[in-house]
Amino acid sequence: MTRGQQFAKTMRYTLSIGTRTRRHTAGRDLHAEILDAINETNLYPGCRNEETEAIFRTALAAYWSHQKHIAGYRVDCRLVAHINAMSPWQFCNLLGRMIDADITNVGEGELFYAELRTELFPPTAPATEIHNETETNVTEYGIFEDGACIEAGFHGETGKAAAEEHVASLVAAHTEMADAYEVLALCPDHEEQPRRDCEECATDGDDLGPGFCMECGETPALDAHQEETGHEMDQPDHPLNAAISVEQATEEEERADVNTAATEQDPGPSLDDYAKASRIIQSLIPGVRR
Repeated sequence: MTRGQQFAKTMRYTLSIGTRTRRHTAGRDLHAEILDAINETNLYPGCRNEETEAIFRTALAAYWSHQKHIAGYRVDCRLVAHINAMSPWQFCNLLGRMIDADITNVGEGELFYAELRTELFPPTAPATEIHNETETNVTEYGIFEDGACIEAGFHGETGKAAAEEHVASLVAAHTEMADAYEVLALCPDHEEQPRRDCEECATDGDDLGPGFCMECGETPALDAHQEETGHEMDQPDHPLNAAISVEQATEEEERADVNTAATEQDPGPSLDDYAKASRIIQSLIPGVRR
């Protein structure tokens, strides 16, 4: 186990943080408590046992880097928003990752955040490529470590590729944990849950919803099939979407035919009709000569 992993594990144990623990709970801000624990350990020796203090002191540079660049909003606003939205579990892992990157000062912390920004938000592709990806894949992916989501927010094929590249770097740094990391599609309705393991979504198939596939239907293999083929309701290539599109086109044609027939049957009043009506109205008004 690396120093960063040991830090994340110890911090989660100290503050009773689980994979489903939210940042703001019962009036507490667990991001702030994590940072305070690091700072207090370095300011007040003896406030914790020797082993915990030694582990927490390794995160001092990560603490100051966060305070300057994230709390001080000195980096890309998208990165600030991404880190602030992390769960406490993910935040511990991020600080642990900074420890393993041997961050010793805020300058190195700035370089770390710059690399993280490029990793999470790759340079913008040409507009045509973005348009095509939006049409074919809007799935959100997450990185899982031993079944727990440690990072999310990877969207589409570009995001999935970035997540897989990040996993490859993690595996290269921690070869002993090669089987612990994987990239999975996230359930759109349940936070940080892999879509393939979401029991609620697997059983919620009474009507034709986002989880319905015309090829395999409501089967235990549905999620795996969707991951392999991309057959989802929110994607244009889904067979059911094609059927709906044909039905909508037929309805529009029928409405157009009805409107056309109504226009042909009742062309409406002509200019002569308006002139005749005007003369009749004038004849009814006293003192108006025709």
